[in-house]
Amino acid sequence: MMACLTPKRMIHRWQFFIAFLLLLQCPTTLAFVDYGGGGRRFERLQLLCAEHLSDKNDLILNKHSRLCLAPMMDYTNRDFRTIMRLISSNILTCTEMVAADDLLSNKSNDNIQHLLGQSSIIPEGPSVLQLGGNDATQLYNCAKLYHEYSQRNTCEYTAININCGCPSPSVSGKRCFGAALMKDPKHVNKLIRAIYDGVDGTLPVTVKCRIGLWDNNETPFSRQAYDSISDEKEYQKLKEFIEVIANDGIVTHFQIHARIAVLGGLSPADNRRVPPLKYEYVHRLVQDYPELKFVLNGGICSLTQAKEVLDEDNALAGVMIGRGMVADPWSFAMTDELIFGKVKGDRVQHQPLCTNRREILEAYGRHADHEELHNNPATIRRSLVAACAHLFAGEINAKQFRMELDEIANRPERLEREAKAKVWSGSSSGGIIGASSTLASAFAVSSSTSSSGGWDNIQPTEASTSTSVWDDIQAIDDNTKWDENEPPLSELILEAAHRNFGDEILSSSRKESYDKKVWEEEEGRRRMSKGDIILSITEKSSSNYDKDNSKVSGGVVDGWFNNGLN
Repeated sequence: MMACLTPKRMIHRWQFFIAFLLLLQCPTTLAFVDYGGGGRRFERLQLLCAEHLSDKNDLILNKHSRLCLAPMMDYTNRDFRTIMRLISSNILTCTEMVAADDLLSNKSNDNIQHLLGQSSIIPEGPSVLQLGGNDATQLYNCAKLYHEYSQRNTCEYTAININCGCPSPSVSGKRCFGAALMKDPKHVNKLIRAIYDGVDGTLPVTVKCRIGLWDNNETPFSRQAYDSISDEKEYQKLKEFIEVIANDGIVTHFQIHARIAVLGGLSPADNRRVPPLKYEYVHRLVQDYPELKFVLNGGICSLTQAKEVLDEDNALAGVMIGRGMVADPWSFAMTDELIFGKVKGDRVQHQPLCTNRREILEAYGRHADHEELHNNPATIRRSLVAACAHLFAGEINAKQFRMELDEIANRPERLEREAKAKVWSGSSSGGIIGASSTLASAFAVSSSTSSSGGWDNIQPTEASTSTSVWDDIQAIDDNTKWDENEPPLSELILEAAHRNFGDEILSSSRKESYDKKVWEEEEGRRRMSKGDIILSITEKSSSNYDKDNSKVSGGVVDGWFNNGLN
């Protein structure tokens, strides 16, 4: 036996062993490890490492699914996800839906970073990338693009989710994906396989869906017609969808919004209000398919509600919340203690968990300043500011704080518009057409602008080198930098917080804030039970909630957003 282990073969075996250990720590090593004549072993090694990574991410997914941030268009971008990560180290965050054609139509680094990127300063930790599309080739290419991008950048998601639940007409209507995919579960399986193959099997693939579908184009929807359908018949149809999806063995995690999706008849907002919630369907799935994981979504807006649901059904994998977190993120500050049961050493890749809102703003400020340093503030500031706008929801002066943030958010755009107006004012009074003889006198961006700072430093030149006003405007976009005299965004946000809130609010601990929130919710329920609805609505309105689009339900706000939650 020993005679067979020639020095050459022993070297190969050691190479194989060392390569395997390296790949367990860093899958990108695969591109650099090879040895002659070992092609088949090389492929087996790649497969083993892919399975290891998938199993590792499955464990993370199982652990952190207890409370999930729902995907919401225009809300759950990387800035807001950064805020939630500073509040809880365990919440499973989810991106906005990334439409396949939006990603593939523009493969520039800026667009990829915008759609797939995570914070470079605050590690995101357990997180899910949601993709939307109905073409298997497109979704394969999206998954492959992310897989390659993640190996070159600080971007790492725990799983990829496919959107089978969004009822928006622009998604499920014109583009035929989202909730519309529930019509054809076998096609969904092809899409899942394409995503799984695109990431070489290194990431779990999950499905977010509704409990059913009503196509208004086939049969006009009415509550009376819907109520006439047997619950058992509706549930059996949901079971069929789950069984077809799970049959391929790739998907074991489902996030289910416990309402049907009405296509072609209701707006996204009405799709969250008109169809009734049927939590019992999800609880039955948990019992019928113990080998699968189910996360309940829909109608749950507070940490207290989430805990009650999880306590009632221990077999439930978790709860997903969208609008409640966006409307009042700090109310979820006790998530790690109450939902995950861990407080000691709460860290996400060495990122300390913030203990109060001052610390959150300070940590988030580092992320915001880094983003503005590497991007045009006029393009990204609004998103950066919006992410922390509701951090003080319900506090006195919260509305004034948001008004000040709005001014801070608008300043870069305003200065950019003023800079472009200077260019236009220097052009011919006759406009662009027929004004070629006067374009040379237009205002141009000085070559020293980028070093001397500021859109206010744009100076006219006697003979602009640009051939049109459009060139000068483009030069503003390309060459101008933020005014060096302008304080960093982190400082502006902190100053606004200090002007509007006392040290007691800024320094209140997570537990103190949660206890206050619980008391407010109990007071809301008590007043509602006494029929004191007008007083409750008045108080919630004065607490800076949207008066026109919200209603009080058990001390929390329902109906806050008109789009985004799928």
